[in-house]
Amino acid sequence: SILIALLLLLSALLLASCTVPIEPNPPSNEFNPAIKIEQGQDKNLPLKTPAELQKEKEEYLLDQEILKDAIKNLDSGSCKIIKNDLLQESCYGNLAELKNELDLCDYITDSSTKEGCILVVATNTLNTDACSKITNREKSNICMKDIAINTSNSELCKNVNEDVVADECYSAIAVTLKKDAVCDPIADASKKID
Repeated sequence: SILIALLLLLSALLLASCTVPIEPNPPSNEFNPAIKIEQGQDKNLPLKTPAELQKEKEEYLLDQEILKDAIKNLDSGSCKIIKNDLLQESCYGNLAELKNELDLCDYITDSSTKEGCILVVATNTLNTDACSKITNREKSNICMKDIAINTSNSELCKNVNEDVVADECYSAIAVTLKKDAVCDPIADASKKID
């Protein structure tokens, strides 16, 4: 039993000498520029002073207020004075949808956001020509399908060049009109039977 006790004590000492103490992480609210550099931040970017950060925050909050007022008053002219690019594009996108003015979508530089804006306005105004301005095939098809469904015009489903979306188009209109003949162009046999 003394031998077992000595072996246990020896193994405990051996294990204790092999462990490395783990230092606690610094609190998350502390700023350590070395960590940012280690994480891949550009080493050439100057760090901003607290005054510069405060100014940016105030400008952003002001831009948010301008955005709220522009939407409340449906004033697209106010969007021009917003300095933050994302908030400015959000302003134009929201107003385009609220006012159903396709031209406001043109002020949006991000192509995906711009085409989403066109999709919503085209669907709201039932403007099939606007769908052709959308270069993303999926969004263009959805645009045409939504207008076809909203107008119950199955002829527009022919302009959808993706079978799955076209089938949805014909199916929805057939159900709305209660006309089984509208199902004839459906490509998927089981959907056609349904």
